[in-house]
Amino acid sequence: MKILHICNDLFGSRVHVNLYGALADRGVEQAIFVVRRQDDQEGEIPLPPSVPLVKAKVVKPIHRFLYHVKRRTVFKSLRRHVDVSSFDMMHASTLFSDGGIAFKANLRYHIPYVVTVRNTDVNGFLRFLPHTWLSGWRILLHAQRIAFVSKAIQERFEQSWVIRPILSRIKDKFVLQLNGLDDFWCDHVRSEVTINHKVLYVGDFSNNKNVKRLLEALLKLRQEPCFSDATLTLVGGGRVESEDLPHLIETNNEAVRYVGPVKDKERLCEIYREHSIFAMPSIHETFGLAYVEALSQNLAILYTKGQGVDGIFDRRAGEGVHAQSTQDIEAALKRMMAHRDDYSNESIDFEPFRWRRIADCYQTLYEACLNSKD
Repeated sequence: MKILHICNDLFGSRVHVNLYGALADRGVEQAIFVVRRQDDQEGEIPLPPSVPLVKAKVVKPIHRFLYHVKRRTVFKSLRRHVDVSSFDMMHASTLFSDGGIAFKANLRYHIPYVVTVRNTDVNGFLRFLPHTWLSGWRILLHAQRIAFVSKAIQERFEQSWVIRPILSRIKDKFVLQLNGLDDFWCDHVRSEVTINHKVLYVGDFSNNKNVKRLLEALLKLRQEPCFSDATLTLVGGGRVESEDLPHLIETNNEAVRYVGPVKDKERLCEIYREHSIFAMPSIHETFGLAYVEALSQNLAILYTKGQGVDGIFDRRAGEGVHAQSTQDIEAALKRMMAHRDDYSNESIDFEPFRWRRIADCYQTLYEACLNSKD
């Protein structure tokens, strides 16, 4: 079995690299075709030597608005640099951007493909780009399997009025396959609970992550005498899209501690354990590995309703909020601080989140697709 991965976000997400590495450990022969963007930060990609990486021609910002032109451009690059006919199976990491390439390759080479539906597909393409919808239908109807990395994404996908006309024809292809967690976190699961009024955020500072609204909610909460000692620690940074956020952090240094990026897992683990609550009220979220990392260290998590990990864990994991409501975020933080003992990770089995287990599931999925093709 030889798999061709088509991935447009290899440089922006560790999830893909972890999956490809775990599949390589299972002896799966594979190659990765990367769709590059001009703004990609191309650092070192820790792929096994056995996994070749083929970079497509760089797509330009204008291609965001020229979906069909982009698809043709990237497909030509694929044919020029990859012997597609030598592969048994393709896996597109997104429905529209990567699935469009897999669909064209399927028409020409008759190779089956799996497509994964992510946040950008549901909250971007299906909402705002009607000129792509017919292509989306064709991609879905021709796919062997349609994978989702969270229940929330699958539910929003099924509820989309764009999808409803073909839902009955594709629903039997659906597969729920959660993302994995680095073995470090599975090996260091913590049962002890830290009880204080310290809130932690780990991630970038893009508007989608909603850090400004989280900080505003915490500042309002601090006005109550019982929670005047509440603090927010920010780990990460980059992609600062709100001009007000740096000023808010600087002028509220008694309430906010900015740590910056932390790459070392042991140090990050220490930071998690210093806090009681992990909060990331993203407006849109495909999965959110940081939630599961925090849960492994027994923090209560604040997440967005209908996004990311919503529906994966029971109510004892944390609180779901409406991301656009500062008042809702503040109320959830207050409940979690006042009733911290109500939240625990004791009912969560972290073993299924190991990447080797995830890779086993995908290998089984690929084999099932090939067998059904025959």
